[in-house]
Amino acid sequence: MRIGIINDLAPVAELLHRVVSADPANRVVWIALNGATGVELCAKEPPDLILMDMVMPDMDGVETTRRIMASTPCAILIVTGSVRNQRQPGLRGDGSRRARRSRHTAARQWKD
Repeated sequence: MRIGIINDLAPVAELLHRVVSADPANRVVWIALNGATGVELCAKEPPDLILMDMVMPDMDGVETTRRIMASTPCAILIVTGSVRNQRQPGLRGDGSRRARRSRHTAARQWKD
């Protein structure tokens, strides 16, 4: 299986490369350290499968997936350590704000 890896953390991308390459049936055809490069490489050399990180600067995994599926559709497996936006605390992975309520506030609202 021809596999592409899109992950902004080089050590994680290398670890995924080693794990995937342990099976001789798999071959990593490219590694992209950001979403834009991943979209370009996918168009030049489409893989059978992409291992995609979700939390990346500039172009996150969601936007990268949208662009790939619009131009060069292929199977994409999400491989990420967290879906939280690590750069902006209080935001969900999709950019929406998380409700911040204490259990006391929630209890008061329940009574009303």
